[in-house]
Amino acid sequence: MIVAGFQGVSYRKEITTLGRGGSDTTAVALAAALNAERCDIFSDVDGVFSADPNVVPAARKIDRLSYQEMQELAQAGARVLNAEAVEFAKQKGIVVYSKSTFTAGSGTLIGRTVTDRTGQVIGVAYEDDLVHLQAGGMTPAAMADLLTFIDERRIGGKQLRVEQGPGGMELSLVVSLENVHDFEASRAAMAARFGGALTATDGLGALSLIGDGINGDNANVRRLLDLVAGAGAQARSVSTSSFRITALVPMGVLRGLVAACHREFIE
Repeated sequence: MIVAGFQGVSYRKEITTLGRGGSDTTAVALAAALNAERCDIFSDVDGVFSADPNVVPAARKIDRLSYQEMQELAQAGARVLNAEAVEFAKQKGIVVYSKSTFTAGSGTLIGRTVTDRTGQVIGVAYEDDLVHLQAGGMTPAAMADLLTFIDERRIGGKQLRVEQGPGGMELSLVVSLENVHDFEASRAAMAARFGGALTATDGLGALSLIGDGINGDNANVRRLLDLVAGAGAQARSVSTSSFRITALVPMGVLRGLVAACHREFIE
């Protein structure tokens, strides 16, 4: 049986595309519909690696990953599997194998994996062409207006933080230019509407360390900041979760830092 991937139906019953990585989602959805226990996804790589082999020649193939680890890697920039597809597989209890179309091998297994590597960094991922939106000194009504504007313009972002500052409400949002249509038009519209209350800083990249329990203390954050400083740069921001540490850094040092982090934390 051959089924076209990357296609779906909108809430209006219109044929539409599923976005980047939609073929992965199609494959997992079909596996769920067929009550399959596993889904093999073939691509041009042998599986999931500890870093992009094009940037880090010493990158290692990872034999097993948990759903959460794979999701964090995908959301942080690793392009082997789609994060939404992995979430769907987790919900349905489907084991996913990432394999190569061209070479034989076991690939990488993604499932409810229990490992003894808690606290270890297992992967380094990155994204480039990011913009950091920051706003400050805003009233609650103005902040709500800004968030509505962002939604209306479909400026999808991540690492959203909204909090009360000394001069009013503050916002921080990281936006990938890859996922925004005509950002320059949106930038001009934001400047006209919100003036100096909102700034957009581009030329940035995100460097992420991935691993279960890597934030048990602040040691890994300190080591990462030392590497950034050693590259002659400064992290614009650092955010964490139970599986991830992400630093926003200038694009000019991004790939060098990916290699440095792989040497420091994995090799």
